[in-house]
Amino acid sequence: MTNLQTLPPEFNQLEGQSFRCSLYNLIEPTDGKSWSNEASHSLKEFVFEKSVSLKCTIHAELYVKNIGLCNVVDLHTTSEQATTFLVKQGLAVKVQPLKPLIPTAYPVSFMYSSFGLTPGSKEKIYVTHVASPWEIYCQLGRNGEAIEKLMETIAKESGETLCSKSTVKPGSLCLAKYSEDGKWYRGISKPVLSNELLNVFFVDYGNKQIVEKSNVKPLEHSTTDLLMAPMQALKCSLANIPKGETLAEVNTWLENISLNKPVQATFMAKDKDGTFSVDMFDGDTHINEKIREVIAAHEVREKGSVTDNANTERVPPQNQRTVRAVHDPGHNKRSPDKPELKKVFNRDHKSFKHPESRSPTTPRKQPENKTAGSKKRDCEQLLQSQDCDMALPKLDSLPEIKVKSGFTGVGFASHVNSINNFFIQMQEDEANILKMGEDLNCSSFKEKAQNVKSELHNGDLIAAEFEEDGALYRAVVTDASKKRNFSIEFIDYGNVATVDQSKVYRLTSEFLSQPRLCIPCSLVKTHSLVNHPSFEAVLKDKPFEVEFIRQTGTHWEVKMNLKEFKQSEHDTEMGKETKESATEQENQPQELFMDPVTIGQEYSGFVAAVTNPGEFYIALEDQDHNVITTAVSDALESLPDLLSTLPDAHLIPGAACLIRHKDTKKWCRAEILHVDGASVVMNLVDYGVCTHILQEHRGKLKILPAELARLPKVIYPCLLRGIKPADDGQWSDCAVIFFQELICHRNLKIFFRQCISEMQWEVDILMDGVCLAKALVDADHALYIDLMLGLRFEQEHSQNLRSSPERQVTSHLADTPDSVQKIMGTNDELTVEIPELTPEGADLYSAMKNVHVKVPWVSDT
Repeated sequence: MTNLQTLPPEFNQLEGQSFRCSLYNLIEPTDGKSWSNEASHSLKEFVFEKSVSLKCTIHAELYVKNIGLCNVVDLHTTSEQATTFLVKQGLAVKVQPLKPLIPTAYPVSFMYSSFGLTPGSKEKIYVTHVASPWEIYCQLGRNGEAIEKLMETIAKESGETLCSKSTVKPGSLCLAKYSEDGKWYRGISKPVLSNELLNVFFVDYGNKQIVEKSNVKPLEHSTTDLLMAPMQALKCSLANIPKGETLAEVNTWLENISLNKPVQATFMAKDKDGTFSVDMFDGDTHINEKIREVIAAHEVREKGSVTDNANTERVPPQNQRTVRAVHDPGHNKRSPDKPELKKVFNRDHKSFKHPESRSPTTPRKQPENKTAGSKKRDCEQLLQSQDCDMALPKLDSLPEIKVKSGFTGVGFASHVNSINNFFIQMQEDEANILKMGEDLNCSSFKEKAQNVKSELHNGDLIAAEFEEDGALYRAVVTDASKKRNFSIEFIDYGNVATVDQSKVYRLTSEFLSQPRLCIPCSLVKTHSLVNHPSFEAVLKDKPFEVEFIRQTGTHWEVKMNLKEFKQSEHDTEMGKETKESATEQENQPQELFMDPVTIGQEYSGFVAAVTNPGEFYIALEDQDHNVITTAVSDALESLPDLLSTLPDAHLIPGAACLIRHKDTKKWCRAEILHVDGASVVMNLVDYGVCTHILQEHRGKLKILPAELARLPKVIYPCLLRGIKPADDGQWSDCAVIFFQELICHRNLKIFFRQCISEMQWEVDILMDGVCLAKALVDADHALYIDLMLGLRFEQEHSQNLRSSPERQVTSHLADTPDSVQKIMGTNDELTVEIPELTPEGADLYSAMKNVHVKVPWVSDT
């Protein structure tokens, strides 16, 4: 016991530095039974003698019962392999073909092989996929027969797999149907932002495609022929081409000359990640050389374009810039390198000064420190009093913003996301905003500021460096899920950014005495600006009178009056700026927003679409939301026949667009969730249904008109608060059916508890007095994440649950048909169907009234 010591906490964060390996299934003992002592001794000699130049190639990963993960590897130097060495010694024989795995082992990866390629190898290859000159996938011509046999095995196995009811999990080895030819291929599944779809990487071809889960089947452990057959797609990179921007014209040329036809390749080298560096030839055409020429020609054109712009653009001298402005770090979130002109409050007048414009590429200087000595002493005292071991303060620990319902004042929009999400700085806070910036960026404070090295959590208050000007600002952590890069919101301006932990510092007590100096706001629905074609352009660089109506959650609903604060001196110039801003706004991707709700308030509604307790969509039944639904329906019905195609620059997650539903041929509003080289995944935001199209069909996506972008989403994406699946992190089919039976009723009582992201609300739902989360737990389909929350559910709903909770749950099951109860006891696949989104002659609202979930083998719920 004296040789045992407690492990210091910092060592718990380090990954294990060794991994278990085996030569299993590459070679086997000569007697086919067990390894001799001589074989073990020879392998040790090979390892120790070659230890300086020894390398390891991982061919596959196996999971062995009672042992854990085991890597199938080959050890080698530049001239010899361990497997070959043991075979030459007569101590082993190669395994060909691969034998079935022992019963206690199964693969968790496909088999990798370099097929004996060495530097200088010349091969006929078939290019199967081009992502860029630095990521090309090809098959060896000599493997043609093996690939044909593999495809035959897949065809046979896919027929048997279709009968299986097991579902595939993200990260699993699988067979997936390729939409272009309807055939099945080996792949690795990866998640996307939808429980109905998977992103599949086809390991024998190198391309990816978004595939519906119903067309993806897991590979059983017994299918050794498919699991242990080497992946046929070799990842290659064209040699001697410096890595740079991926150019569409380069990819097009490369695809035209090489895709799906035989070309010659010389394998020059192999990188650490397994990528082969190759020279490719199509007859006498040296493909590498031609690609270099295409890239060089593009660079010449780009350089000429930049030179022309530089000759025509006038950049104001640095010493003419106004540096006293209350500025927004990254005010324009979509074009951070194009700062917008700002207005600053004049302390002596109710008018605004117009600062000189500044160069987009030159950082803005901080205000000159006139009292460096006194500020240095203040900062040193602050730093000396700081206790670095204390937990970070939270946003809700700041003083409350000093406004009340009915308060009226003069404000300025520091940052605008939408009519439903913008931020106002009040005139009376100008001095505090300026002083906050000066104090945070005095030299002695910045030099001694304590970098936050401990784990960050959502809601932590910090000082964060803004990339564009290198200055520090108060910020709150909004997403701490990534290890080093955190999403933050600058609390005195409202814009967001992603920062590395090295740029995050601890706030001292002086900076915690002020409330946040910008107020999160949304516009009241009755305001005339709701229907303005460019809300941000109206507010940009203008003072306005603002009236605070009521607080809804963390936002204030406000009314604004811009008429009283026009500047006659700059009317013409301001009109020009507004037009330019409106034009720029039209060139930016549209974004949709959710209508605000009050946290904790009871709402009545119904489910519009449901996947499982972690993903469903709620429509509210009140006058305001009915008006919005009707407005969306009318706007979609009145769209012109010809609409502008969505630009490629707008194909980004979060952007809004229009797409015709493939069945009803009606236009739907959509929000892009995922984009890759093969597919675009979207959510039809007014129905809760995901869909996808191939990249080559992206012309079907149209620009969302401004009048539709100004209307909020009709439904709310939700998950049940406080519970998690009872089975292995995945909602079972039994749990899904049980939940659908409960939630597919009218007059649900919905309580919005927390907006956990821009994409989803955490909610409590009551149906006939039954808390759905509690019902799932009582039926053993879910577990409470927090036991205290479970106790609170019991207390809150005890009056509604006068009878036994188990009898309540059983009563729901009693109404379930026998066929469903049988299915709930098996592992059969669950299929969810959504009826037509907008039947002929029905508007959006009436269609939503009929949206429900249907299991094909169950009568309508």
